[in-house]
Amino acid sequence: MIYDNSLFQAVFDQLGSDDKTDFIATCRNVNIGGAWGGFNGFCYSSEVREFGRKNMPLIVQALTQEAQDLGESVSGLVASFNCVDVDDVTGCAPADFERIFWRVVYDQHNDNDDQDTTNGEILKALSWWTLEHVAFRVECEAEYEEQEARRA
Repeated sequence: MIYDNSLFQAVFDQLGSDDKTDFIATCRNVNIGGAWGGFNGFCYSSEVREFGRKNMPLIVQALTQEAQDLGESVSGLVASFNCVDVDDVTGCAPADFERIFWRVVYDQHNDNDDQDTTNGEILKALSWWTLEHVAFRVECEAEYEEQEARRA
């Protein structure tokens, strides 16, 4: 394991990183252009849906912590993502987003995760957020380690 964090490891594995150096370089590129830039394991709709489903408990845990830090609800935080068009997801009823979001989170049957569905869009948003969330933290940690190495 590269990092002592299951979510970091899940992103590392999904990216297909060869080692810590490769992972850090990829994370830096994610931070430059965002998940939209197309990164191995996070490009195709089927990949991001599968990643989101497979890692849902870890993603929700990290989202919950970030939402609490920001004084937001989890669904409110997700609704604020640039890649989520709440009107499109809810059929122009933004007040319904919280219900729809939690339905997707807890849907264990995965019956409706196709690319163009509400489920697929929410799963993509969660997966891309996770990639960006981890990338930011990895780059911050790498910069700290580099500064410490220069001081030594």
